[in-house]
Amino acid sequence: ATELASIPFGLRSGCTDSGMGKLMAVGSKIRQDWFRLYAGCMFLLGCQYATNAFPVSFFPAFADDLGFHSMTTGLILAAYPLGISISSQVAPLIIWRIGTRNTCVLGLSVMAPIIACFGFVPDVADGNDARGVLFFLVQFFAGMCGALPETTCFIMIGSKFKEHSGAAMVGANLACTVGAAIGPLLGASFYELPSDEAWQFRLPGLAVAAMPVLLTFAVPCFMANEHLGRDDPADQPETTKKKVTWKQWFDEARLDPFAPMPKEQDLQDIVRWGGDQLGMAARPAGAAANR
Repeated sequence: ATELASIPFGLRSGCTDSGMGKLMAVGSKIRQDWFRLYAGCMFLLGCQYATNAFPVSFFPAFADDLGFHSMTTGLILAAYPLGISISSQVAPLIIWRIGTRNTCVLGLSVMAPIIACFGFVPDVADGNDARGVLFFLVQFFAGMCGALPETTCFIMIGSKFKEHSGAAMVGANLACTVGAAIGPLLGASFYELPSDEAWQFRLPGLAVAAMPVLLTFAVPCFMANEHLGRDDPADQPETTKKKVTWKQWFDEARLDPFAPMPKEQDLQDIVRWGGDQLGMAARPAGAAANR
């Protein structure tokens, strides 16, 4: 938009061939930036889901050898999506406060060392109770950190590709499913590499932790630091000036946590808004079930 504003009005109106050429160049650059953003978000989502799913292939057998109950193993594997479901509720506020790129970098940089610690839990705890608690906490806090870049990607895709939201979300969901399918394969591959039993369990976590480390440096290459919902006053919801439906308010509140609630709405709008809320809150649980 800044580059387009720098072009004289006569050129923008198509009065000269050079003006049209410059307009086409600006449009091409915008398309390239949006494609880079979309591809980067899909790659990041795939890596996040792979990070979540990597212990599924080897951890249950390892937990059986340690003597864990099946319920304990299930709770440990459920801790990651549980952390996502909690952290994703406050992620939009963090994005507004520090920006999209900073939110991704923060989540990924904290998540990497936590994931790396997963394979060293048996070395720092002796009893099964202590190990079970540490495994749960590692997975839980990794999920809380992982929700920040994941939620940021969904918000960016929803904000930048409104006119093609259906196709954009199909690609995002495809990236998530591919990542969830690759994760167990990565975990099993690195688990089988070492001959030492201790390093068999340590290596998968260290290898998978390399993904958020690399993504921390890659995010600035495709994502700008935008404080979504507060940059342009013209984009702010006007819920205090005119009557809006609950669904409209909820759509705007996803990007603006401080949007005021309308006071007079009919029952149909309230039910529809409640359904949208329930669907958004149930998304992490559905992802956990698929994993």
